[in-house]
Amino acid sequence: MAAKSDVSFSFGVNNAYIMRAGRHFAGSDDPPLPTELLRILTDKSHPQYHARMLDVALPLDDAGYYMLSWEATTGKSWLERDAMGSAYPRLHSFMRFGTTYNTAFGPDRSFFSASPAGYAAQNLPPGLETGITESAATRHPVCVALGREGTYAVVYSNGSYAWQLALGGDSGSGKTLYPELEKMFEKDAQGESEAQRRKGLKYIALDPNSTTQFFALFNDDSVWWDLPQAWFKDIEAALSGWRATRTSTPGPAADGATKSRKWHDLHAEDVSEFVEGFKEGVEMVSNVLSIAGQMNGSG
Repeated sequence: MAAKSDVSFSFGVNNAYIMRAGRHFAGSDDPPLPTELLRILTDKSHPQYHARMLDVALPLDDAGYYMLSWEATTGKSWLERDAMGSAYPRLHSFMRFGTTYNTAFGPDRSFFSASPAGYAAQNLPPGLETGITESAATRHPVCVALGREGTYAVVYSNGSYAWQLALGGDSGSGKTLYPELEKMFEKDAQGESEAQRRKGLKYIALDPNSTTQFFALFNDDSVWWDLPQAWFKDIEAALSGWRATRTSTPGPAADGATKSRKWHDLHAEDVSEFVEGFKEGVEMVSNVLSIAGQMNGSG
């Protein structure tokens, strides 16, 4: 079964990025992260100063936009839903129910977000949407990367994974984008890929602004990326901190689990509290209900 990852990566506007690694993080300096996000992460005088991010992502609509859920040093859990703009009402509603994870934004105001109870998305590439729907009875997506020109990669709840990295997506016949990632999936003469040698893909992010940049985490906790060298030092420091502490750092709740965590909406006038976890009654986006058929590759 695919496990949730304590590591995530989001590419934003103008070569911005943020990476979450347990209680550690790395982010771009030029351009800087959104001001309020940076305050929550770095300003110890902030009333909701973070102890650990649970989910974070940068929409591609505006350099000041972000979504965030986090645990504060006060012990309370918080949601920031109103800083991602007005283009994602489904995600805005989905976050009300508590822990999201692996939220990713892509081109054309697409997004994917998972929770212990299910997932929500919009404007997914047609091949990915079809594939998700066709295998809904046996598996569901837990991580989706939305790349340039209809490219994507997906990790499923049963540990399998699939990808389409050809220019133009499933209908395309162009060159392969993100070539260094494609190499990880190519099988050698013995019929095994580097991804398989690393025990399979656990988490993946594609840069929708690029034809090459990506970040991948494998089930042996190794990583592989194509990123600007200027980012390496901060990313490696965050990953080192995470690896040093991960055995004692609790991760998100397991699939299907419910907890009594109370969520505080940062902008609700009465600081509304939301209970994490739900089993029924959530409106999942009709054009995202499930899963996986005619994809270019599978793990």
